[in-house]
Amino acid sequence: MNWNFSPRILIQGIDQDCAQEYLQQFDGHRKDIVAGITDQNLDFTFDGIPVFSLITDAFTEGAATPSASEKEMTTSLIFSHPYLVLNAVYEAITAQIKQIVIYSESVPPLDLFKIYQKAKLKDVKILGTSQGGILIPEEYYCGLNYGNIFQKGNIAMINYADQIIAVTIAQYLQKFDLGFSKVINVGNNLLSQIDWDLWLKMLDKDKNTEVILINLGEISTKETKNLATSIEKISKPVITYLLDKNHLKSKINNNKAKVISDQIFNNLYTANSSELIKEYLQNSKGIITEDYQAISELLISQ
Repeated sequence: MNWNFSPRILIQGIDQDCAQEYLQQFDGHRKDIVAGITDQNLDFTFDGIPVFSLITDAFTEGAATPSASEKEMTTSLIFSHPYLVLNAVYEAITAQIKQIVIYSESVPPLDLFKIYQKAKLKDVKILGTSQGGILIPEEYYCGLNYGNIFQKGNIAMINYADQIIAVTIAQYLQKFDLGFSKVINVGNNLLSQIDWDLWLKMLDKDKNTEVILINLGEISTKETKNLATSIEKISKPVITYLLDKNHLKSKINNNKAKVISDQIFNNLYTANSSELIKEYLQNSKGIITEDYQAISELLISQ
């Protein structure tokens, strides 16, 4: 499996404030948005983008098609209210959309499990939740804010943290004239299921990528092990930057959904300490740092 970077994107939850803020940043790339679907505001409009209540309405009106054409929807970018994300994903999958990026945060945990189960059954790629996004500087933008900050270069960045971390690192690396081939924000939700094989193998084969930078915030034991295994399978150098080295929280909190179900195992919530993350990753190849100021030197030396 690979990611289709054809710029034909559907926005679900286009009437949400976060969607409007995102779209305001990309005046020059609104042509990439085939259509928008509202959560609830039936009278909502957005300049330059046809807006509908349902994806089927977009098909009926000819704004988009489910099959190969210049209006085919390759990707759905979801900004919907957390409690509406599950329905939005189901609607996108029913419409034969094979790539779904979920920007929405605080999606109920049981809804997340249903999303991943349905996606696996239908062979659909999921990126996110909680600020999911992907871009190629100057070419392709889907879900990442402040895309103009990321200048072109040969570094691929995978960000397992808030998007602001990726933006801050990009600004810092500009001082050294370092840029990016691709940037992938996999989200910051401990319950997300990350397809590390998909992303790392894609970047390993990418002719424009010479080195891979991974930023890790809170990450579960399961995802740490999966990441270490996936790193072993690729040949390009990997640098891992560990955030918050002094205190990684042991439980989901802040804006992340609380779990009220005995169907979800406790170890899925637990975030590793930085020492435990290092222990897992040091058994795989790659370089680990907890000092963001060391990132530039490590990247240049590869």
